[in-house]
Amino acid sequence: MESHEKESETLRLEIEQLRKENKAQEKQIQAIEDSCKLRVNEAIKESRETYLNLFQNAQVGLFRTRITDGKILEANHQIAKMFGYDSRDSFIWEYKTEGNYVDKGTREKMIDEISKYGSIQNFRARFYKKDKTIFWAAYSAKVYPDKGWIEGIVEDITQQVTIQQELIQWKNLMQYIIQHDPNAISVLDKNLNYIFVSERYLQDYGIKEADIIGKNHYEVIPEIPQKWREIHQRVLQGEILKNEDDFFIRQNGKTEYTRWECRPYRNTNHEIDGIILYTEVITKRKTAEQALIESEAKYRILIENQTDLIVKVDTKNRFLFVSPSYCNLFGKNEAELLGKTYMPLVHPDDLAHTEELLKTLQQPPHTTYIEQRAMTKNGWQWLAWMDTAILDEKGKMKEIIGVGRNITQRKAAEEEILTLKEKLEIEVKEKTKELQNRILELERFHQATIDREFRIKELLNRIEEMEVQKKT
Repeated sequence: MESHEKESETLRLEIEQLRKENKAQEKQIQAIEDSCKLRVNEAIKESRETYLNLFQNAQVGLFRTRITDGKILEANHQIAKMFGYDSRDSFIWEYKTEGNYVDKGTREKMIDEISKYGSIQNFRARFYKKDKTIFWAAYSAKVYPDKGWIEGIVEDITQQVTIQQELIQWKNLMQYIIQHDPNAISVLDKNLNYIFVSERYLQDYGIKEADIIGKNHYEVIPEIPQKWREIHQRVLQGEILKNEDDFFIRQNGKTEYTRWECRPYRNTNHEIDGIILYTEVITKRKTAEQALIESEAKYRILIENQTDLIVKVDTKNRFLFVSPSYCNLFGKNEAELLGKTYMPLVHPDDLAHTEELLKTLQQPPHTTYIEQRAMTKNGWQWLAWMDTAILDEKGKMKEIIGVGRNITQRKAAEEEILTLKEKLEIEVKEKTKELQNRILELERFHQATIDREFRIKELLNRIEEMEVQKKT
């Protein structure tokens, strides 16, 4: 019996001890739990403060709106400032979504997209600020249908849109300027695709496609020779190249002559972004030049074998051109005459007359005829000139073309004829006087004869009267 009581007491003591230990452990556990709760609450508080700090100090606008009417449920200071409000509280209380979209139907379009896809990215819209000024905004958002709201971020992109619009305007202006430039211009990117092109370029190269922007240069003009392709690559490396007289053969076999200049252009990082081609098809000019060369060759043959004298002088009577026949007449070569005036060669007695006639070239019909004496290698010779004025674009005389002929023999013949005429006139006068004297004598003789006949007739009449009287 005693043994049972001792065993029971021992068990009771062990149970009490265990209970004391459990209470100590429970207190320890409670302390640990309290400590954990405190740390969690502090972490939550810190996290909330961090979130609020990030939310309020974000450089973009943050918002939460009601799906049904767009009522602002939450917003940060940045979005309030963006819309022209002094604080987020005033923005939340005063801002009304209805009527603040500039373009009608914008919110409806946004709601359709976000309902369809669950979110939107960089949705652009124009909004009214509090003072009714307009700004551009881009926002991205996600819809929470179960909570009835939309959360997102918004950024003021007015400056960006303005710059983009200005760039578009400048691009359109650049396109207009290049398109209507009278020269053939094309702007290519570094892959040699067309960015800008002038109408003259299309005309000169016979490009019939109305729009070649974005197409490759070699695709549009496939016959471009290899030497030009190499030039394009050199320019893309930074060289500036040009040629005043070049050619290439078209697919139809026609040779086209061109003058061109090729320059690289760079981006804002000073990196080469492409090339600019300034070209001019000069085939017509080259053909005209060739025809002119041939014409000049024929003209020179005619001039060199021309017996008439041909000169060209400026307004100060200095030689610009002298024909071989003129050089031969005066016994001089071109070098001795060109740049010199011809006036010292004119006879002093003919200078004033020559200068007076040259003044008439200033007036229509801008031609004059001059006869003058000049000192040639054979002495004084008579020359006859038909001078014609060459006028500039303002109608002023800039040069004189003279075509002359040696008329010394004609002048000598004229003088001889004049001498003969004078001699003949003297002889005629003498003969006339002699004839007049003879006529006068004949007239006197005739008068005497008439007088005699009248006397005879009177005597006969008297005899008849006497005979009649005798008979009676």
